Amino acid sequence: MAVESTILSIGVIGTPGCGKTTFCQQSNLPNIDLATYAKEHGCLGEIGDDGAAEMDVENLSKSWANPEQLTLVDGHLAHHLPVDAILVLRCKPKILKKRLELRGYSSSKIRDNYEVELMGGPWIDGLVDD
Repeated sequence: MAVESTILSIGVIGTPGCGKTTFCQQSNLPNIDLATYAKEHGCLGEIGDDGAAEMDVENLSKSWANPEQLTLVDGHLAHHLPVDAILVLRCKPKILKKRLELRGYSSSKIRDNYEVELMGGPWIDGLVDD
């Protein structure tokens, strides 16, 4: 059995505010914003009261076509796509809390993301085999 060894897509995941977008933009690699990609493929719902939009990751995954060159996929749900590798970014919870406060997140949303980061949520979620 031959194993594909060429990595063309890397999902960059982590809690909101951990630095995914900054990392991707400063990488000098092509990158795809997952929310924009989802919207373009009809897989992004309306924005709810919490400021987030539900993403249909199952249909999004079906629409995925691996890029022709090494590309970063920026989004905390990128591990649900059939990407070739996953990079999990972490952030010190106190720094994350300050970043989310500056973004104007509600106290409950800040607390939820702070706790997810404390528990290593993105790392654990990235290990789950869909």
